Amino acid sequence: MNDRSVRAEDHLERGSALALFIDDNELRRRMNPQMGRDRFRAAVRAAEQRGLPKIHPLWRGRYWPAVRAWLDGENGVGSSSLGSGLEDGPENFDATPRQNPRPQAQPLRPALLDRTPGGTRPDGLPRQVHPPAP
Repeated sequence: MNDRSVRAEDHLERGSALALFIDDNELRRRMNPQMGRDRFRAAVRAAEQRGLPKIHPLWRGRYWPAVRAWLDGENGVGSSSLGSGLEDGPENFDATPRQNPRPQAQPLRPALLDRTPGGTRPDGLPRQVHPPAP
C-alpha cells in the first residue's frame, strides 16, 4: 500500500466517525462488528420494535446521537436508582448547630488492676501483705 491510499482510508474512517446519519453497515461497525450481517439485521429489526431510531427517509441513515442515547438507556447508562432528579432542600446557613448524634463519652472508671498497691480492697478492709504465721 502506498501512503496516499493509507491516508484516504484514514480520512474515510475519521469521516464516518463524525457522520451524524449512518447506514446499517456503519451501525454494525460501531456496535458489534463481530456479529454476522444477517444476524445483525435481525437484531436491528427486533430493536426497532423496542424503540431503536429508524432510518430517516431524507438522510437515508439513522441519527447516531439518538441511537447512542437509546443504547445508553437500554443498558442503564446514566440512570441512577438513587433518584438523580431529586433536589436537595434549601440551604440554611443561619441554623443552630445540631448536637452530636453520638452519646457523650462517660468518664473512665479505673480497671481492677489499676489500684495502687497496698490500698484497700473493694470491701474496705486493708489487704494483708504477708499471710499470718501458722
